[in-house]
Amino acid sequence: MSLFLTFDGRVEYNRVPGSAGSTRIVLMVKIGGQLTTAYLDTGMPCVICPPDVAETLLNLNPADGVEIEAPIRGVEIKGRIHNANVDFVVDEGFSPLIHGAMIFVPDNAADVGTDLVIHSFLGMRMCLDSICFGVDTLVQQCYLK
Repeated sequence: MSLFLTFDGRVEYNRVPGSAGSTRIVLMVKIGGQLTTAYLDTGMPCVICPPDVAETLLNLNPADGVEIEAPIRGVEIKGRIHNANVDFVVDEGFSPLIHGAMIFVPDNAADVGTDLVIHSFLGMRMCLDSICFGVDTLVQQCYLK
């Protein structure tokens, strides 16, 4: 039996205004209990959150995180690591909750890329690698288990 014949949650992606024509997968998620949008990006090492979103929406104090240099898109980027829960907002079924996801907040969002100013990224380590997911691009559905 295929894992994706049964699923815990289903969500239509790219419903965020301005994302309908995008080839990227934009999802609504709750990071630290706060609703925001995020790209599903398996090429990113962890959850990456813009500094202004981290401070204003998630109430993360930059001084509280652990200072590191993270390899993002082949470049070492200075920032801080925080931990927060990530909850997927689903249309149907149950949402997987990722406890203690690693959240990287760069000192300067532009160091990561201009797209980080608009959305966060859901990366692999301590986030996507803890769930099973599948994507049906024909109907823009993401299945989560």
